[in-house]
Amino acid sequence: MLVKGYLREQGLIVRKDSGIKKFEDILDARIINRNTGSGTRVIIDMKLKAIAKQRGISFEELTGKINGYHTETKTHSAVAAAVKLGKADAGVGIRTVAELNGLKFIKIADEEYDFVIPIRLLGTKEIKTFLEVLGGNEFKEKLPSGLRVYERTGELVKA
Repeated sequence: MLVKGYLREQGLIVRKDSGIKKFEDILDARIINRNTGSGTRVIIDMKLKAIAKQRGISFEELTGKINGYHTETKTHSAVAAAVKLGKADAGVGIRTVAELNGLKFIKIADEEYDFVIPIRLLGTKEIKTFLEVLGGNEFKEKLPSGLRVYERTGELVKA
């Protein structure tokens, strides 16, 4: 069963003194990419495919010109660390991690962050508690910057 979670802001993570102002600016920068298959990587590649189409070139040609496109890391924290240490000019990650590291954040998308729960576990005390917390005001109020509930939070969707 799919349980709708929350929205999280995805965006460019850059140093505060960076001249990078929008997503397209990464084409001329040294980036750190997220791992293939991650939700963040899906967002990055969708944006790059749109840019490639606008320019009349293939996605492969465009990504072949981006310094660091094939340099991957598995976490938002690793993206922030690479930027903070000067190993990359930019990477894509969540607002929370950028702020925790004192870095600038440039929003590019809202990502739906959902949960998958085996149907056989739906009636358990733990899952009932999880669903109650997810739908509660305390959860909503304690979410860090860049994360928020929305009208579908807690909704059960058959997978």
